[in-house]
Amino acid sequence: MTVVGVLVLLLGLFAWIGQSLSLLAPSVARTLGVLEPEEDLDPALHVIEAKAEAVMDMLLGWTLPASALLMILEHPLWPYLALFGSAVFLYFAGLISLSRFFLKRAGRKVGRPAAERTAYVFGGLWALSSIAMIVERWFLPTEGIPMSESSPVTHVTRSGSLVLPLPLTEAFPLFTAEGERGWVPGWEPQYLHPPRPSNDQGTVFRTDHGGEETFWIVLRYEPSRGVAEYGRFTPGSRLGTVSVECTELELSRTRVQVTYALTAISDEGRDALAKMGADAYEAMLEEWRELIIQSL
Repeated sequence: MTVVGVLVLLLGLFAWIGQSLSLLAPSVARTLGVLEPEEDLDPALHVIEAKAEAVMDMLLGWTLPASALLMILEHPLWPYLALFGSAVFLYFAGLISLSRFFLKRAGRKVGRPAAERTAYVFGGLWALSSIAMIVERWFLPTEGIPMSESSPVTHVTRSGSLVLPLPLTEAFPLFTAEGERGWVPGWEPQYLHPPRPSNDQGTVFRTDHGGEETFWIVLRYEPSRGVAEYGRFTPGSRLGTVSVECTELELSRTRVQVTYALTAISDEGRDALAKMGADAYEAMLEEWRELIIQSL
């Protein structure tokens, strides 16, 4: 999704800036090659592209690149702006290509051959960008974006990091079942197998935290590499994995990368995932950092 967003953002901005220059600064646009010399075009085509189309593109053409930026930022409104922006770009891409095609058949000037090919290429790229945005949201599964009741959130993957003023050897143990006792309020793991504190692979423990009962299993624990992974299951709500990767920046600073991948198994779980947006996840990690620092 991010790759599509970046490509559409770049192509959309190129189109919008080019059309805005064609209207507001035509000499600059001609110098940059985004507006053809008036003598190379049929007068009607020149008026359409340099005036009428340029005005409408400047007023409406920002919507598609703006929706791509919102997609990259994982803002829940991007699909709706993308639908409008895609319609705008599809219309103008068709107008650019078809007006040249029919005017050329009528024996009118439509620009130099190289410029004509460029117009068709970019018209096609803008059309593909519009279709890609529509397909990305309305026809493919989308992670982490609140949807309607007919298409609820069922899976979310979130990843972020926090930096601690600790060496790796001290920071990494804080993200174990026992280590979190020291900084997470109300965190009291109950060990089911083995029935004692353990970080070994296969260790199973239970927590009753934040009003929810959750069962955990250690999937991976490599202190020498600063890597750990846990499976978690909240009955009647959601299940998934939590991974932690610590990287020592300096002798007394460590970056901790935390990744959640959760799937809902009920309406309650879908509600929980819908609240797990990018901003909420970042705020959670910042709260963790503050709690850890206060516990030192």
